[in-house]
Amino acid sequence: MRSELDDRRAARRKRAAGAGDNEDKGDGAIVRKLPPGRHGLTREQVAESQRQRLFDAIAHLSSEHGYNGFSIADIVRRAGVSRATFYELFRNKEECFVGAIELQLRRLMNAVAPAFQEADEWPDRVENAIAALLDFIVEEPEYARMSMLEAYAAGPAAYDRYSTGWRLFIAMMDEGRNYARFALPPNTGRAALGAAEQLIVDEMLAGRTHRVRTLLPTILFVILLPYLGMEEALLRSRAAAERRQSAVA
Repeated sequence: MRSELDDRRAARRKRAAGAGDNEDKGDGAIVRKLPPGRHGLTREQVAESQRQRLFDAIAHLSSEHGYNGFSIADIVRRAGVSRATFYELFRNKEECFVGAIELQLRRLMNAVAPAFQEADEWPDRVENAIAALLDFIVEEPEYARMSMLEAYAAGPAAYDRYSTGWRLFIAMMDEGRNYARFALPPNTGRAALGAAEQLIVDEMLAGRTHRVRTLLPTILFVILLPYLGMEEALLRSRAAAERRQSAVA
């Protein structure tokens, strides 16, 4: 039987799935649709549309070819904008990449933060946050792969932006110190999330990004273990697995 929690998660996924307004032209170019006819948009609004198309393009290209596998010429061709427009908005490829990661981080936090706040108890909050993260990865696979697989290659600024997201997750996880029976080492949350990150990356590298939601019970167990202990973490992991089976049945 579906729970209220499952219904809320499904509603979030439905809203996210309906939020996209990109059109694939068929030649690899990504067009973020503008109103038909004389749209009456300001220069700032047009520039924002162009910026978004460039972000979408660099996310797709990074996901497909790796950060070092494409050029600015590839970006503008994929986005359907001119090279002159690119340089009006960004100094170089790295700045565009960093901007795309910042956009991805804002979208991710807009999904995860409300999910984390939905529950009263910290273990339930953690499950919500992990579920929202995995939903986001499935719904925005190019942005997720860009950040998780290519931020290292793009330089210190890009990796710092990527790390910001994990630092926010670490803060959420470390609320669990209030539940721990023993004093935990300073980097407990970071270590647990590092294991979770590697599980997700392994699925991406194996071409199974669309299946990362199946990792929820395992990631929940890994994160809860140091805070709640083996027995409680295992019980909550099994309960999460049962809820997932019920939701997809």
